[in-house]
Amino acid sequence: MILNIIIILITTILLILSIFSFMQKGPIISIIYYFSTEEERKELRTKDRYYYIGTIFLMSSILFFTVLIEEIFNLSIMRTIRIPFIIILCIYAIFRYTQIESKRMKAKNKK
Repeated sequence: MILNIIIILITTILLILSIFSFMQKGPIISIIYYFSTEEERKELRTKDRYYYIGTIFLMSSILFFTVLIEEIFNLSIMRTIRIPFIIILCIYAIFRYTQIESKRMKAKNKK
């Protein structure tokens, strides 16, 4: 029961963070953002980065929701669904982040 409540809270928080990211509101939830100077933070606030973070949080909330469904209804098939989803999320995170950073570095080198 307590595990279900914790999973619901995590899912809700991730969903709210994804909504704010898609709306491009607030800071970018990222380590690089918090360790950057104020000038670099302005440079990091791009539509691509907000959508990247929003997609990561949305997919993570879906993953936690599948865990919740598995816990509530005792469906072992959810693991089979979750594994490819996790692989896709990891591949997306790596490739998309690389694209965004290379684009930022090219723009920075042009200046």
